[in-house]
Amino acid sequence: MLDCTDNECKLIFYRNHDKLRTKVDSCIENFQKLKLEIFNYTDGILHT
Repeated sequence: MLDCTDNECKLIFYRNHDKLRTKVDSCIENFQKLKLEIFNYTDGILHT
């Protein structure tokens, strides 16, 4: 961001930031789903 001197450069930076945010949010969501699946699986094993 500090290297950007014009609005076009700043716009590109913000677009890339938004793309990265979307990828990170998706990764976090997938991780939470996986964690829940693992918890549910292990909970079933422990209670049988």
